[in-house]
Amino acid sequence: SIASQAGMENAKKGFHLTEMLEHIDHYNLMSYDYSVSDIPSANITAPNQPLYSPKGIDGVPEWGMDYTVQGYLAEGVPAEKMVLGVALYSHAWYVPGLKDDEWKTFGLAASKQEACCGPFKDTYGALYGQNSHLCGTYMVSEIDEAKCQTYHDDETQSDIAYCAEDSEDKWTKAGVWISYNSQDSYKHISDYVLNQKLKGAFLFDMSMDSYDIDNEEYTFETSNFIADALKGATPTPPASDDHPATDDCTGKAEGHYCSATDNTKFF
Repeated sequence: SIASQAGMENAKKGFHLTEMLEHIDHYNLMSYDYSVSDIPSANITAPNQPLYSPKGIDGVPEWGMDYTVQGYLAEGVPAEKMVLGVALYSHAWYVPGLKDDEWKTFGLAASKQEACCGPFKDTYGALYGQNSHLCGTYMVSEIDEAKCQTYHDDETQSDIAYCAEDSEDKWTKAGVWISYNSQDSYKHISDYVLNQKLKGAFLFDMSMDSYDIDNEEYTFETSNFIADALKGATPTPPASDDHPATDDCTGKAEGHYCSATDNTKFF
């Protein structure tokens, strides 16, 4: 398998998408980071990982996870050859002074907080979460701890958080605007994987999953939530003459195989 571009212009330019199917089992779609904050040109807030593309917003690209999947399908890549990438982190901008519901949208003009280090100081990335330590990046648990206002956007099936005041965790400052994915969003993404009959999903990356600061340990709450949403209904690869649907290794090349009778087990 290979990690492949989510932007269709780059995907078509960099890969012979259908010809490569003869040589790989599947594409791992990097369907996240559609918009990031920690670059000098990112002066407009936009969704990191929208399931569906935002429409008609100045400065916000009209792309998302469905855009990528449908693009690969249009190029002749079958659904069972795609594994959807799901990010466990969010991207944060600095947009101070928003009033009422002004924050509940994409396409806002951001300011430079200048709180990150080195070359990232001159970007639009807000100060990182206290555990993630990546400019403009928050873990889901860090958003929960900040207890800022949150909003679920039905068009993109993604979420926005905004701190109108300094947060309860005494870390996130007033004016921080975050594009993230809530459990509601992850449920929509999981349902999409199943409804589109994709091969599955991968999480990127586990170090950004839910973290218990007090006990200094990962709880993996988000990963487990997504796994539960997919459990029992993950598409099973069709049997072939070379590799019949059995847990017997006879006749199979060396490697790891999903059990034909229990898709939570491998042999």
